[in-house]
Amino acid sequence: MTRVADDVLGKLARQQNDIFRRVRDGGLTPETVFRLHKQMLGNLPVTINVSLSFNDMVAAGNYDGVYINPEFTTKDLPAFRNVEADREINLRKQDEDTTTGGWLKILDENPESTEQFCHPFSLLAIGDKSQYPDEQHEAPIFTVWTSPRSGQLWYAFLHERGRERRLRVGRHGLDDVWRAGYRAASVSKISSAPKAQ
Repeated sequence: MTRVADDVLGKLARQQNDIFRRVRDGGLTPETVFRLHKQMLGNLPVTINVSLSFNDMVAAGNYDGVYINPEFTTKDLPAFRNVEADREINLRKQDEDTTTGGWLKILDENPESTEQFCHPFSLLAIGDKSQYPDEQHEAPIFTVWTSPRSGQLWYAFLHERGRERRLRVGRHGLDDVWRAGYRAASVSKISSAPKAQ
């Protein structure tokens, strides 16, 4: 390691030591440190209560406003696997407006990508006010999926109006646009289990 790298790592270690000391002494709250680390890394650990229904998860968000397209049914949700109950959600941003089709090419459809859009249940877990009460105030968060019932694209969208927390679930087209700075909620792709022979 070079002398410059040693100096940088030493400075980082001293700053981390100062942060630990300030948390221990009460000068910084653990919540503040966790929030800043989360912002720096751009990810959230999410746990889904698999005993809850879709409607229960929406209710747990305690939103100021909810709009769900009246044509939506739970049959439009993708299959949920128990391995998805505890996931680290990556909050990806683009510096320019990006269509739904563009996001799908970046994530799900890109063979080089290790990530895909998260299950809507993961997004609802982020919206759960008891887990992440302030997350959607920072910037809107969304996920997109294909309905197994109709083959149409659907989205779930956490955003705010004023300071009111809102949830929106609706249909989307490939050419519909997500604004720069909106965060796509993604997870690591899970490889399919090998088929029994």
